[in-house]
This record gives sequence, C-alpha cells and structure tokens, in this order.
Amino acid sequence: MDAAVVLNTVTTSGIVSTGCHGARCANSTIPEKVISFQIVTANGELREFSDEIDPVEMSAARISFGLLGIIYKLTFIVEPMFNLIMKDNFPKISDYWKPENLKNDVLNNDSVEVFYWPFNAAGLNEKNDKLWVKTCKRTNLNVTESQIEEQFGSAFQNLELEFGDRVYQHIVKFPESTPYITHFLFKAGVEHESEKIIQAPDAIHYQNGIDHIPCMDLEFAIKINNDFSNVIDEINYIVKRIYELAADKKYPLNIAAEFRINKASKCLLASTYDENPDTYYCLLEILSINGTQGFLDFSIELSERWMKKYNAQPHWAKCGNMFLVLFHMCVNIWENV
Repeated sequence: MDAAVVLNTVTTSGIVSTGCHGARCANSTIPEKVISFQIVTANGELREFSDEIDPVEMSAARISFGLLGIIYKLTFIVEPMFNLIMKDNFPKISDYWKPENLKNDVLNNDSVEVFYWPFNAAGLNEKNDKLWVKTCKRTNLNVTESQIEEQFGSAFQNLELEFGDRVYQHIVKFPESTPYITHFLFKAGVEHESEKIIQAPDAIHYQNGIDHIPCMDLEFAIKINNDFSNVIDEINYIVKRIYELAADKKYPLNIAAEFRINKASKCLLASTYDENPDTYYCLLEILSINGTQGFLDFSIELSERWMKKYNAQPHWAKCGNMFLVLFHMCVNIWENV
C-alpha cells in the first residue's frame, strides 16, 4: 500500500471501518483502497460488497463502524515495493509558516506531516518556537539504511517512548512543569534533522512504541481553502492559545498539535466527504497525555471553533474524547436556552 496509519499495531478491519487515513496528500481515506468486502451479517449471511456489485452499498460498507456485521475478508489495491526519501526539518514558525510554503510542500511531495510541539524554544518564547516538518517523496534511488538499522532504530524508539511515558506522568501530577519538560523532550528526542532513503513501509510506520504513550486525542477534518491560509490560521490559533493559557498557569496541550493532508473521500460517512475529489482536507489533531488537566475544555473550544467556522467533521477513529466534548457542548447549549 502507498499509505497507511503510523501505528503498526492496529487491526486492518479497525482502521478501515473507522475511516482512517495516512499522510499521502494525493490519497483519500484508507477504505478507498479497498475494492471488495466479505461481511458476515447479523443473520449469519455472508454478503459481498464491491463497486461492481453496488457502488452505493460499497460506499456505505467502506466506513461502517462494524454496523453491517463482521468483516470476514477484504481486498486492497496494492503495488510493488518502492522507496521514499524521508526528510525531517525543524524550521522556526516565523520562517516557514506561510501558505505558499505549505502549498509548495504539498504539491511537490508524496506526503507532508507537520507537528507543533508546545514550548519547544529556549526561553519559552512563542516567536522562537519551531515546527517539525516531515516530508516523503518517491524515488528510484537505493535505500541508504538497511533493514537491520531500521530494526535497531525501532527498538530504540520503543525504549525512548517507555521513558517518555514515565516523564509525562510527572506532568500530570505537576502541570506547572509542562513547559520545561516538553522543551526537554523536544530537544532530547525529537529535534534531529535527517534525510534518508528507506522502503515505503518503514517510512509510513516511522514511529514505533506509540502504544507506550496513552493519550487523549481530538481530530477534525477541515476543508482547505485555495491558498492554504486557513491551515496556517488554525495552527497559529493553537499556538497563541497555548501561550495565553500558560500565562494563567493552564497547560492543556503537552504532546503535540499535528496535521496531515488528504484529498476528499467519496465514502458516505467519511469526515472528508466531498463531491469534488480534488478538494484538499487538513486532518488536524491535538494530543495530550491521559489525565491532563484542561484538555477537555481546550477540546471543546477547538471543536466549537472548527465546526462553526468550517463545518468541520470529527475523525471517527479518534473520537473517544469527542463524545465527552459533544456532551459538554450540549449541556452548555441547554444552560443558555
């Protein structure tokens, strides 16, 4: 497959049924890569779904949340192994964060993933903060890292994140330490510029050990305007609010704000559903360690903003916290009636 989720410990039927996505800009959701399903329905019947049999039913089956039955078999579109040039750069927000730079990266790479790690600059000054920009581009050149090197790197990542989880537990107990610890973790474990050529699966699943960091996660799909300026606006808003809240000794974000960019989906329940298949969507999310004070309130603030401003839809695979967010939003509406 030419794209998938970063995690390599998830189930195939799980990422398909919930409409998960990768980072490849020209792609839509992963279920779009499925060309047929065999599903065991509630009455024990084995039903087959495909575009050839019934395209409308297939569109519903691609993202079904398991409501149609148990997925017994699915068939993906795949291709021969290929290599990717994977680059990790860390520009200052003030230098890189312009619509034309982001649009250029999207149009000239296979995938683009951008992270904002809170309080990552020395002196805790938002004007000096950096972004982590990860790009991948297909190449015919040979790999520069062997499978043994990749396996060793993966093992080290697991150890890093096991250690990271222990450090994050300190943040939960002592929120005021957040800026200093996130800055330390960024410098020690994240900010390493690199460029290498590796096989596609190694580039797609570039981070191992994520399961060691139990986190709260909120993600929305925002339709991108023609010049990409609204993506810039929303990251700027998050950064601004993080520092405003920090001034009040509140630290709701302690892992990252990040986004990937996909094209629209034709799946009926996709958060990126659009009649125009060439429409770009920004899959924007925030993540904090479990138990982080203020994360729910910050999630409500962003959810209300994105739904009102862009009619944005939540990404269903990451909506565990969304039910709490929607419940509190409904309570607020009820109290104001």
